Amino acid sequence: MAFLDRMTLSLPAAWAVSVVNALPPSWLERKRRREFENIVAPGIDAGEILSGEVLLVHIDAGQMQSPADLGNFFTTANDLLNVPSEDFLCSSPQLAFETAGTSGRNKRLFYNYEEFESTARRVSIALYFCGVRQEDRILNAYDFSFWFPGYFLARVLPYTGAFSVTVGKIEPLEVYCRMESYGFTVMSGEPTWMVQLTELAEAQGRAYLLKLIIGSGEMLTERARAWIEKTWQATFLMAYASVDAGTAIGVECHERKGYHVNDAELWIEIVDLDEEGYGEVVFTTLSRTTMPLIRYRTRDIARLVP
Repeated sequence: MAFLDRMTLSLPAAWAVSVVNALPPSWLERKRRREFENIVAPGIDAGEILSGEVLLVHIDAGQMQSPADLGNFFTTANDLLNVPSEDFLCSSPQLAFETAGTSGRNKRLFYNYEEFESTARRVSIALYFCGVRQEDRILNAYDFSFWFPGYFLARVLPYTGAFSVTVGKIEPLEVYCRMESYGFTVMSGEPTWMVQLTELAEAQGRAYLLKLIIGSGEMLTERARAWIEKTWQATFLMAYASVDAGTAIGVECHERKGYHVNDAELWIEIVDLDEEGYGEVVFTTLSRTTMPLIRYRTRDIARLVP
């Protein structure tokens, strides 16, 4: 099972997609359970200390079939803020990123190079599903600093085989003046930055035709999306990602009826459901060995759509 996963990640995106599509759902379910068992045993001790849960002492990790079997045990943002991040570590870290600090303080997340590259490879396959091809020319306009997305996408893009330029979150005018010479077909960045670039294009009276825009990190109204798409004659897809997850939690396809969940790397739960099925998004990381998070409460509200 692990060999097939590694083999898939080593293939060109088009071949990897064919392999993924050919695998039965039962294979993914077995893979998820195996990875959950692998991370929950070493992660339990850290979780016990951080959340003050003594009940976990009596839980046999080998008997657990899913994160829900942990009952009322969760990891929260307060755990990451109030306890030294090093207490979460299960191995020596090689990379660190921080959240944007919307909670008033910055959380720190740690990774190693191998798990980071595997995640980048998986996201490149997701981009193929979205329509990105080797002949495309991609602009990466995500912010850097201590934040996650700019550096992460810079590691994703080589796996697409496409030409790319990583500029960071610079003034939209700097990008607009270069768009014709580079011939970008795909742009990726924060929605507010895309709005500013689109306003500039309207003011200049010219928008270069694009194929695809991918946004993440902020909310986007449907009205703003429709306006941006009309201006650039491109499809605008959103990804739902976070520094805490260390990857995309989900990504839209061209149907845009919700996010396709990243089952390959995360075990997603919706807890405390209301009558309409809405509840808090909780995830358990399946592919991170440096700083795995078990049943992490995101504070985001959503529902699962079959």
